[in-house]
Amino acid sequence: MSNSNNVVGIDIEQFVLDPFASGVQRVLQYLAKEWPADLPAHFVVPMGNEFKLLTPDQAYALISIPFDSGITGLDLGKAVTEYVHQLGTETCSETELINMFTTWFLPEVTYEPSVLRRFEAFQQRVPTAMIGYDVLPMTHPGNYMFTPGTLANVSEFFRLVASTETLICISDYAKDSIMGTLRRDPNKRTTVAHPGGDHIPIHAKEPKSSSTTSYLRLGTIESRKAPLEILEEFERAITGNPDLDIELHFVGKPASVDIYLNDAIERAIARELPIRWTQGATDAEVVQIIQESDVFLSYGTEGYGIPVLESIRMGTPVVFDGIQPAAEIMEAHGAHRLPLDQVFTHPSGQLVSEADQALVPTWKNYVHSVSEQLKIISL
Repeated sequence: MSNSNNVVGIDIEQFVLDPFASGVQRVLQYLAKEWPADLPAHFVVPMGNEFKLLTPDQAYALISIPFDSGITGLDLGKAVTEYVHQLGTETCSETELINMFTTWFLPEVTYEPSVLRRFEAFQQRVPTAMIGYDVLPMTHPGNYMFTPGTLANVSEFFRLVASTETLICISDYAKDSIMGTLRRDPNKRTTVAHPGGDHIPIHAKEPKSSSTTSYLRLGTIESRKAPLEILEEFERAITGNPDLDIELHFVGKPASVDIYLNDAIERAIARELPIRWTQGATDAEVVQIIQESDVFLSYGTEGYGIPVLESIRMGTPVVFDGIQPAAEIMEAHGAHRLPLDQVFTHPSGQLVSEADQALVPTWKNYVHSVSEQLKIISL
């Protein structure tokens, strides 16, 4: 590859090491899909003793594998690695890599030592940039279980978040918490760009075949997302109002840290309360569940909350409270702030009429905002 001016290197080693269709990796996917033609860039993947340099189109196809293939578990990692091996694309050595780019960009959270060392090496030579997601592992440590011996890497990642020349945060909450918790220098460039939700086509809400109002709580069971509080309020509502025709549907993986939350849900189900818990749902199944639900619940603390945007695009209204940046963007346009103790008695039909699915932030605008910041520091 020629040493032309203003070429961005985008490190996606973390994705290849651990592809799992997360919200963060949705951001990677659309960075690649919407990457502007007027800012040359290569998505960089280590492969043996060399580095493969992917075009945005190649990176989009690669990062889409966990979202579109239906492959899971160990087979997913193999599929991603095989795809990279088969790509007929440019390669370079580590020595060549370090002299190749005018900007180095890390778009995913990573505690991988090789990624962190590479970022620091580039930091000594060229402007660097990162996406700032949150500092929840520091502000809500009880929700996270780190492999023994990796805490130094976690600390190093957040040190780099604090020191990178440019940081593009996913929300004002992310920016404020990073500036406060990490004490990032206010003179360094720190901006906000909101990720999109328009990867989901706009859906009209299908007529209901049941009179039961179904409330959906989606995501891994974590205390910061208030699953226990939701469960307790649901039980209180149906105990105090026996005629309420409602059900509560948890969808997501069990807690790996606060396992008492798993027990609480399982006990409620064992008591034959109208509660379901779906674990291991595929992306297609999650989409169907959201479409079939009447209300999407988003409570507690989120760094952003892409599922909120997905729900609104599918015609399912959102009720929320706490720190919910994406829901706040869509407040009165599909999202309704409502204290948790009022949720299960609030008429759900009133929420649907508020929705304006076309106002959901777009990925094109998000990537434009990110690329404009990178153009500035590449000059």
